[in-house]
Amino acid sequence: MAHKYAFLIIISIVHILFYAFAFSLNLLELNLFLSYEISFLNTLFIVIISYVNYKRIITKKSLEFRKKIQIEKNLFFIKKVKKLPKIVKFIPIYDDLVFKHKMSYFVAFFATFKILAYGFLVVGFLYLYKNNMLNILGYVCGITTMLVSIFIFALYVRNK
Repeated sequence: MAHKYAFLIIISIVHILFYAFAFSLNLLELNLFLSYEISFLNTLFIVIISYVNYKRIITKKSLEFRKKIQIEKNLFFIKKVKKLPKIVKFIPIYDDLVFKHKMSYFVAFFATFKILAYGFLVVGFLYLYKNNMLNILGYVCGITTMLVSIFIFALYVRNK
């Protein structure tokens, strides 16, 4: 729980630093503010959806693993010594993952809410462009702010 608060504090500090930088250069306008906030909030939405989705997948996989371990604990295994064959043939296997696993990873990456979040990002861009309020600097800085915050948070977690 402490990491969530640390991430929130890092995001807030980087957010405030952007506004301080824009204010010091007299760039603070409505177009910059709207472009920055729309891209920042949509990127934050994407990060939150990704976090929730991957957390759900990890807990599901861990529960399956726990059940498997519990079943194996209850069984007795008798170890038989097998003789190795004299001629060993190596067969190349090209299928690393079963189709079921490939689909689960595909669904994990392209979750419905994640696609919806990316759609909001595009719709926000198009709305700003249509109403002549798009400021490319603000839009790119909104996305970059989240990426910088995530990078700083990764360094923070790694050092802890």
